[in-house]
Amino acid sequence: MSNSKDMTSQRTWIFEAEVKGYYVPAKPLVIGDFELKTVEDKEKGTRFVAQLSVKAKDLHSAGELARQEFSRVFKAIMLSVQREYEFEIRNATEITPDRQFEQEHMGYETITFPFVGVLNPEDVDQLRDKTEEVLRLMGKTDSFSQKAIEYFMIGASLSRWPQEAFLPFFKAIELISGRFRREFETAIKTQIPDLEPDEISRLATSKRKILNACKILGLENVNEKVNTIVRTRNRFDIAHATLEREFKKEYADECRELAGEIILNYMRFLQDDCSESFKGKH
Repeated sequence: MSNSKDMTSQRTWIFEAEVKGYYVPAKPLVIGDFELKTVEDKEKGTRFVAQLSVKAKDLHSAGELARQEFSRVFKAIMLSVQREYEFEIRNATEITPDRQFEQEHMGYETITFPFVGVLNPEDVDQLRDKTEEVLRLMGKTDSFSQKAIEYFMIGASLSRWPQEAFLPFFKAIELISGRFRREFETAIKTQIPDLEPDEISRLATSKRKILNACKILGLENVNEKVNTIVRTRNRFDIAHATLEREFKKEYADECRELAGEIILNYMRFLQDDCSESFKGKH
């Protein structure tokens, strides 16, 4: 009897959010109860929206669940395409049988910026597969990957200011590279057994530590990219003021790309079914 009551107490809402982002999919991107698509509106014209089905006991609980799930999925999408997406929940429509309620404007204001590209149907399928993988990987993280993802999201949110975006991307790379400090020291001692601790510290440059992490994580052909990123970090002293006109957008793009690759491969490294193969490469 109580089970029946629990089932009937669950209500269902469809939450809709306005989306602002880099790419627009040519066809709906569907991941579980989440759908990202364009819709035609006679009054507002073409809109980019995300919809999510949520079950909860009341609207307040449903709203909290919706915000959490929208944030989780868009975080995975951003890691997959390495571009920024923002959403604003606009309404929640209840579709529970015999109930029809709606609450407007449940979101928050965000910064608007234009779309840059369109994902063709084949790219949408690839994005769905990669996003589903990222969501699975996000189920098992550690403090390094969590903080690195946080840095990556900060960098993505600063995409219109490349110089400011570069530093959080670089911090994400440095953080995960530091996770393999012990492996780096072991590799150095294998080559030069009689090194003193202070000598090892001097050899542990950012470039060497990053290349060491990339090797462990199975990232190949990144030497030139790492050289450029470290040289940019040192040349511009990103943490301090420099002439903005000297800084090229490509520097931030390369740093973002490497940060995304390192984060994803590190998250794969953490999975039980992948860690052994990575250890084998190491």
